[in-house]
Order: sequence, then C-alpha cells, then structure tokens
Amino acid sequence: MPRLKYTNRLFIVAFFAIVPALLLTALIKTPCPVCGGTGSVTNAPGMANVKILDLSFVELKRVQDTCGVYTVWKFNTKIQMLNDGNEEAVGWIKIMLIDTSKDEGNNMVDSQFVKVDVPVQSIINSDYNVVFGTGLDQPGKTLLRAEVVIGGIPCIACNGTGKIPLNARPFVSSLKEYLKELTRSENEYHPPVFIDWSQYIMSDQ
Repeated sequence: MPRLKYTNRLFIVAFFAIVPALLLTALIKTPCPVCGGTGSVTNAPGMANVKILDLSFVELKRVQDTCGVYTVWKFNTKIQMLNDGNEEAVGWIKIMLIDTSKDEGNNMVDSQFVKVDVPVQSIINSDYNVVFGTGLDQPGKTLLRAEVVIGGIPCIACNGTGKIPLNARPFVSSLKEYLKELTRSENEYHPPVFIDWSQYIMSDQ
C-alpha cells in the first residue's frame, strides 16, 4: 500500500507539472522554421539568387488601332542575368512598360512575363521580343524595366501566419525541407493572365 500511495502521488505530481507545461508551450508562439517567420514560401526555387545585371531595349514597332483606343508597342529586349546560387533558377522575369511622364510608383502602364532558366553560378544574356498594349501614344516618353519574380505562397506549416506553437517546433523543424517542397509542389508559380498583344501587330516588317 505505501508503494501504491507513493506511485499515485508521483503520478499526480507529474500530471500537474507536465499538463500545464504542455498547455503553456502550446500557447507560446515561435517563428516558423519552414518559412523563417515570414508566413510565405517562394514557389520559384532559385530565383531569389538571380540578379538582373543589365537591360537594354529598342522600339521595333508602334501601331495604333483604327479607333485610337490603344497603341501596341513592340520592343526587342536584351537582359543579362546572374545566378549566384547553388541551384538552377527556373522562373519568370517581369518586363514593365514605363511612362516617364508620370510619378514613380504610378508609372507602369503595362507588363509582360518571360520565362527564364539560369544555370548555377553563371551569367547569361537573353533576347526577347515583347509586345505591350496601352492607351499611351507618346514616343520618347517610355522605357522598359525588369524585375525578377520571386513568388510567394502561404506556408502550410504555419498556415501563413509565420508562427507555430513552441511545442510543435521540434517536429516541424525535422520536416522543414519536406514541408517546404510540399508547399512549392502544390503551388507552382504562374504569371497573371495577360493579353497577348502580339496578335494585334499584323506584320513584323
């Protein structure tokens, strides 16, 4: 009997010590190890290591529709890119038509996306013909800019909050790479739907 009473006391002490500790660690939040506390995971692997070193462009053609509602611009664009990461970068570059007569931050009038594939630790030069459509018809007041599309999707480990319970951190940390790849595989990046303005240019001559 004394041994049984001792065992019961030990169980009660353990119960009242462990259960509150579990509840407390469930309430305490810690940064998610999968997304680093940002709440999102890039779905364009390797593109975070890509840098645009140079951009040049030449206007090839400018055509206005018969009603004067829009103008179609065709540019030849040359982009030099560096991938200084340790994995191949496959993703998208966003090329923007800029109206220089407008204020910064409110001067993009159209954009198009081009697919890129940049090998590990290399510099490549790519050439694209890009077509934009806009109501703007002011020669000499446009330029092109480009940016690397990193992409971002809610992390499934923290449901996009950037935080997880403290008691779940060891388990989530052990599955970090798996959860990251699972998030990416289920949400491959696709650029927004955009108009193919090239069909409005009847000839390349």
